[in-house]
Amino acid sequence: MTMKKWMMGMTIASLLLASYPMNAAYAAETVIIQETVNTSDSQPEQSVIDAAQKELRAFLNDSAVELEVEKNGISDISPLWIFKNKVGRGRIHVDKKTGGITGIFADYKWSELNESVKDTATQVIRKLDPNKTFAAESVSREKKFLSDGTVHEWVMTGKEIMITLDADTLKAKSATISYPFDQATDKKALNAGLNALKTMNGGKAVQLDVAIHYAGEKYDGWKFHDTFANYVVDIESQTGKVTNIDLWGHKEAVNKTVKAVKKDKKPFYAKNQAIAAAKPMVKKLFDIDLTGYDVAIKKDNYTFIKKGQPTLSANIDAKGGFWSYTVLDPDSN
Repeated sequence: MTMKKWMMGMTIASLLLASYPMNAAYAAETVIIQETVNTSDSQPEQSVIDAAQKELRAFLNDSAVELEVEKNGISDISPLWIFKNKVGRGRIHVDKKTGGITGIFADYKWSELNESVKDTATQVIRKLDPNKTFAAESVSREKKFLSDGTVHEWVMTGKEIMITLDADTLKAKSATISYPFDQATDKKALNAGLNALKTMNGGKAVQLDVAIHYAGEKYDGWKFHDTFANYVVDIESQTGKVTNIDLWGHKEAVNKTVKAVKKDKKPFYAKNQAIAAAKPMVKKLFDIDLTGYDVAIKKDNYTFIKKGQPTLSANIDAKGGFWSYTVLDPDSN
């Protein structure tokens, strides 16, 4: 999985506690339960309900499942039919246009889980922080049928903790633990984050409030930010290097005083100008020399590319100041 997908996923996961992006290793086609669906009528045909019921019964291993349509799933505006089990757990989503199942979901109590699932989740958290205990407040088993694969996973959340396990193998896919900023367990990463933000903020210190330790199958790092995520920095645990930094709050302040970059406007920088403008800060933050890099420009985003070297994505404000940088391919260094 590329760093770009990871960073996009973890920004959401850590700030909004959403689940980690799917792993494309699970290649499967969307389950089609009816080839032709009447999308002009918000009420599904019985054949669609029967087929969805069959799939949910298999998912839950429960032949007693009977479906009914959720009211918010039959409106003409919604692209999905949402069915729920009349007598117990379980929901299933069906695309009205294609007749394909997009997701199957079931909620559980922590006490209902198999001991192997609970033990695995507990071990994942203790690996990140030996002093943490875990008993999930919310547990869901989810099977999602996506265009490039199928995801089957356990998603568990507790106080300041979130874990995702592969439901078939129980292999940990992702885990996050949130702390008050001054309680971050990795002081090296904390100091690296503070120094990076200070450097990018013109030498002015930034007040941070939240520290999040997150780990996936191929990455372990820390995210530090203020309450409203106006200032955010990500640090790789093993190396202490910056992988992502953004000063959204600074960008917003600048753009309030200057007319924002228009979509149809000529790029603020030509390629050589963008390299010259970003080069000093990129060297300071990432120890990456942009000499010899090419630049792909899209609106106010500049992507710096060089074969065999890390790719760097950056964004500018209305005055041409770079307010965010993300290393997309750190493993290529």
